[in-house]
Amino acid sequence: MQCIFCKARSDLCRSSEHIIPESLGNIELADVKVVLAAMSPNSLRMLSKLHSHYVGHGGRFSHPILTGGGMLLASRGHVTAPDLYLDQTPSIREIVEALTGLYQRLDDDAVPYKWEKGGTLIFDQRKFMHRRNSAVIDRDRKLIRMWFN
Repeated sequence: MQCIFCKARSDLCRSSEHIIPESLGNIELADVKVVLAAMSPNSLRMLSKLHSHYVGHGGRFSHPILTGGGMLLASRGHVTAPDLYLDQTPSIREIVEALTGLYQRLDDDAVPYKWEKGGTLIFDQRKFMHRRNSAVIDRDRKLIRMWFN
């Protein structure tokens, strides 16, 4: 793939303005507060027991799905219900039902964002779930991420 600015191979481009082509650059965002407000109390109780385990380029991370008024959910990885006594451990069916309801709400409430040349998008990833909306996996894409505490 080529950089849309300098036409160099994207792995060779060093432009600070390098962005991915329009066809690969759309994402969707869902407001976590809206999504969680639509969930049933039983689903929220179930989600509060679960941890998301992310497996990605930067390593492996584990955290509760529901966190301080927000949510963190890994796109690649798995879900567990750690450190619970047997009588508190949810069944696979209960976990699947809660996650199915969550993903349905995320799908229903997702709002598209289309990248523009030189565009910047800043959001709290605990308050807005985000995902790429692309049929093509671009392994050469470059993202600049900044973390603020």
